[in-house]
Amino acid sequence: MKPLVSIIVPVYNVEKYITGCVTSILTQTYENLQVILVDDGTPDNSGKICDDFAEKDSRVLVVHKENGGLSSARNAGLDVAKGEYIMFIDSDDYIVDNAVEILVSACERYNTDFVQFDTIHTTNPEYSSCHAGEDYGMEILTDLRQMYWKMYKTLGPGVSACTKLHKRELFNDLRFKEGIIHEDDYFTLFALQKVKAGLYLDAKLYYYIVHENSILTSHFSKKKLDVLYVLECRTKEFEKLGFADLARFAKEQYFSRIADLWCQAIKAKDEECIRIIEEKIRTFKRGNNVSFSKKMELIYRMSRINIKFLYAYYLYKKILKQI
Repeated sequence: MKPLVSIIVPVYNVEKYITGCVTSILTQTYENLQVILVDDGTPDNSGKICDDFAEKDSRVLVVHKENGGLSSARNAGLDVAKGEYIMFIDSDDYIVDNAVEILVSACERYNTDFVQFDTIHTTNPEYSSCHAGEDYGMEILTDLRQMYWKMYKTLGPGVSACTKLHKRELFNDLRFKEGIIHEDDYFTLFALQKVKAGLYLDAKLYYYIVHENSILTSHFSKKKLDVLYVLECRTKEFEKLGFADLARFAKEQYFSRIADLWCQAIKAKDEECIRIIEEKIRTFKRGNNVSFSKKMELIYRMSRINIKFLYAYYLYKKILKQI
């Protein structure tokens, strides 16, 4: 008997996309699945669509709950998950038809605690049957510092819970932090500390749909400041572990993100967020042991002279992205 894989899908306001997402799961070449659809108090017809799937396929379990956000929905799914392996898929995305088969085979063969894979970003929400080829590279990760570098710097989507097959044991005493966005980043920070060995597959198995409601494309709001809290936690954790190089990298990301958010808040004329961000900038400058790369150190010193140099850095980054 092949091991059971529990796939958890939080569902909220996705009636246009949920059918394609669930279809991509139920048509997997790997059939021993528990598909957990968590209706997070959705106001549209998504919950009913989930119930329809459950009536047609005994592998589908629907959990209906009051709205609590993405982390709350994932945690509710974990509470009823029975699989030896756990996957998460966002309800407006989908996976290639042989994704689970590839991941379970790799995890069983190399006996790792997780398998990391790559994504394809697309603006087309229509699911279409697609198989991944067998020609892809791989890398076994056994050192914690190495895993952090791979997840946080080398891989764009590395911190995402949706780009991994996890062994169930990782969730024995670990859950997603509720009430924040960037919860995947926070989760990965502590989950990797429980890992003895991980595996990276250079295979694109997950279609991430970019649309107007995606977090990546949403308008500025106070919730976007959650990333600063996560980066603060990341810096402190790296310092506690004695990973000076990673701590410096986290500080640079923190400083860079402050510049972005400060400029976005000014553009949005959000006075409350402007005050919060500028206080965080002052607190950051008062901190000890600020060590950057040469380029970032120059920008940081300039910002100490005048905070408006952050705006120049923000524009510099935007220009680089257009080249």
